[in-house]
Amino acid sequence: MKRSLPILLLLSSASLIYGVSTGQGPRFTAEPQDTVVTIPRGMAPVGAIFPCSYEASSDTNTTVTWYRDGVVITAANGIVFHPNGSLEFTFIVDGTVATIGGINYYCVVSNQYGSIVSRTANVQLATFGEEWNVNAQNLPITNMTEVVMGETILLPCNPPAANPTPTVVWRRSGELLDTSDIAQYKLLASGDLIIANVDNDDITDGTNPHTYQCEVTNMLIFDTMQSRFTYVLNSVVRYSENLTVYDTLQPTYFLEIGTNAEVTCLATANDVNMLEYFFIKVGESLATNTLRPRFDGNDIDARSTLLITSVQEENGGSYQCLVRNYLTSGDSDVLDSRNFSIVVFARPSITSSPMNMTVYTGDSVTVQCETTGLPAPIVSYYVNASVISSDSTMLALSDLSVSDSGAYQCFAQNEYGNASTSWTLSVRDPITPVVLNRSESDGTVSMGNNLTITVEVSADPEPVPTWQLNEANITDNSTIMSIREYNTTACPITYLIELSVFGFAAVHSGNYTLTIENRAGDISFSFSRLLEVAADVISVSGTGDRCLILQEDTDITCVFEGVPKPTFFWYKEVGDTRTNITASDSEYTLVDNVLTVINVNEEDDAAYFCEATNTVNGEERKDTAKLDARICSYPTIAKLPMTSTAVVDEDLTIMCQGEGRPDVSYMWFYANNSTVLEINTMFSTRIRIGIEFPNQSFLTITGVNESDAGNYTCRATNSAGTTERTSVVRVVQTPSPSSGDSEDFPTYAIIAIAVGGAVILVVIVVVLICIIRYRVKSGAYGLSKPPQGNDEEDDANQPYNPQYESLPNPRPEKPPQYQPTPAYPSSSVISARTPVPYNSSSMMEMQKMSNNDLSKAHMYNYHSTSALTKQDEVDGMHQPRYDDFLSTDGQYV
Repeated sequence: MKRSLPILLLLSSASLIYGVSTGQGPRFTAEPQDTVVTIPRGMAPVGAIFPCSYEASSDTNTTVTWYRDGVVITAANGIVFHPNGSLEFTFIVDGTVATIGGINYYCVVSNQYGSIVSRTANVQLATFGEEWNVNAQNLPITNMTEVVMGETILLPCNPPAANPTPTVVWRRSGELLDTSDIAQYKLLASGDLIIANVDNDDITDGTNPHTYQCEVTNMLIFDTMQSRFTYVLNSVVRYSENLTVYDTLQPTYFLEIGTNAEVTCLATANDVNMLEYFFIKVGESLATNTLRPRFDGNDIDARSTLLITSVQEENGGSYQCLVRNYLTSGDSDVLDSRNFSIVVFARPSITSSPMNMTVYTGDSVTVQCETTGLPAPIVSYYVNASVISSDSTMLALSDLSVSDSGAYQCFAQNEYGNASTSWTLSVRDPITPVVLNRSESDGTVSMGNNLTITVEVSADPEPVPTWQLNEANITDNSTIMSIREYNTTACPITYLIELSVFGFAAVHSGNYTLTIENRAGDISFSFSRLLEVAADVISVSGTGDRCLILQEDTDITCVFEGVPKPTFFWYKEVGDTRTNITASDSEYTLVDNVLTVINVNEEDDAAYFCEATNTVNGEERKDTAKLDARICSYPTIAKLPMTSTAVVDEDLTIMCQGEGRPDVSYMWFYANNSTVLEINTMFSTRIRIGIEFPNQSFLTITGVNESDAGNYTCRATNSAGTTERTSVVRVVQTPSPSSGDSEDFPTYAIIAIAVGGAVILVVIVVVLICIIRYRVKSGAYGLSKPPQGNDEEDDANQPYNPQYESLPNPRPEKPPQYQPTPAYPSSSVISARTPVPYNSSSMMEMQKMSNNDLSKAHMYNYHSTSALTKQDEVDGMHQPRYDDFLSTDGQYV
């Protein structure tokens, strides 16, 4: 079915909110059918009603528009549009009966979600042929028909052309003939009458001969006609052996699949019992023929009728009816025949069609209407009553947009009819989930109670919720998770997501996370549901081991359990005296479960108590714990040589002195290149660590070898913290001349002094030369020349012979030697702050230092806490500077 609609149907913008279509296009429940209308003789024209019923969304206005041969039908005289969409009319146009044969009608149903078009209904006028009308040219005729007793005869009816096909009956001598007695009479589909085994009762009523007349009726126009032919049977005696085959066969039989059909082939002879009938397809022989007449009791034409039950496609084709008379042919194949054909058809039917569907922008859709019909129907696709694809079994749509939304149809048509179906395609822009309302919030649940959490969310398409408890997906059988549509009239639709926990227990306590996602995006949020637990103070702790750091702000933390979270009350005790601590006290700061003691002093040495209180199942629960605090100070390393020089095969002792409150403990580490090892009994049997009180640790290496060179770190620890310092040990083959009992002087300092001294010496020499030249030139030293005439000429001719006076000493005298006091008399090293005396042997030793010694000097590492740095500044411990080697008058020491 192909049609061109002169309309353009536009979707209302009201159908789209955020790109979402919430309704459905219309769908037919009844469509117009082919109709025959009547105009009875002498009466007003009779009209007809065309159905156009549909179902559609109740939230929209649906309209029905009718078309007649492609032109919109408007209200007029004799035309009625019913509320259910049906069209009722009479064929009166301008006061005259319209010529209506072949007129096509169809309807279009539209709403804001799309439009559909109905099948086309063909309208025909009921007619009755005039060939039976009795007039001057068509006079009644009496047909005398000769019959032989016992013979079967055929009386033709030849009814006139009519629309619809008229009803045929026979009358005998004016009385209606009962043709239900198939043993005697049979009425063929063509209207012809068969009389079997003619006897005297078929010829006369005893007085007058019987007359047989055919009568037809057109029920639509309430008109009945009788044939002008009247048959009178005349009995004769005839011994002819000739076979006569009646023309009872139609040239073509149109049979619909699934129906039952009869094909009658009738012949007569002097002895009809000698007749035998065969039905074969053209091209087959009797030997291979499988068709046989199907007998039905005492049916008079059982031998001559082919009965087909539930016609199938394979029953179509060209056939022959073969008749043989045994009187003349015996067993021979002398036959008479008649040809006919059977055309099998099936009206189109749609066995599978797409359902209403919702897709999203950018998607692709392929739909298919599965059809049946014979011949195979042509399938066409429509959208909003406009054809988009013809003669195609599949419809493929790609890269869809919102404008592709609408009512879609597929039509299947062949020459015997048509069928259609419709569905709605909604193309939407996906919408990220948005939480509209939620009942959840952080809270507590009593043991054994039930918990239900509800979240209302809008999204398109439907989102997928995922619940997690403590970052793990929930799989507990006592927990039920669900999502359902909540408000389907909203745009977009809203959904209700629920989580139900039955018999809340410890396994259900924790942080819940709900993630809601669809193709547009996702959202997630967390909350806690905790099982109520009585307040329980596990411990109260300060820094390290009960420490309050002297002269610093120190936190005392109350470690607890309890749901809901407890409230905290603090107090302290010194001896038998109890003092409550409140937020208004300037010496303390209270934040939740943490008490901060501000600028700790000796008076803060006390026992501190934390009291936690909460409510479980309506009862107050309380617990208390205490901290016996003590005053602490950070550890420092007061003394440790920065560098030490060890001689191969000799012993080396490094002393580390720490300070802190409480007393510090020590650990030693050795580092060479990238390896750091703790020095213990497993490290080396040659290295011994010992303690000398108060607060001193020593490390002794017995029989030093070259592998002992490296960084040795002393780490001092107490309950307040940890600090460490490093001493660089270098190993030499023999003692240096200046080693003695003094500490090795830093190599970079020696080099700096040497370079600085050389630079100063050069500067002094240059300055002296300039002064001398100036004095000589100016005569400051009493040098003179004898006068000789012209001064310039005399100067040029007389030699210059100065007489020098005593010059000032270009270098100051060296002050007395400064003799330092060793920091550790028993140690082989000296303090890093001790100045090095100025002497030639020391300078020579500086010049002998190798680059390797210089790099080792720079390996000095200094690691400590902030408190240690401050202490070092107080103690004056730092790396030596160049000015450490100068006296107050700038001379080397």
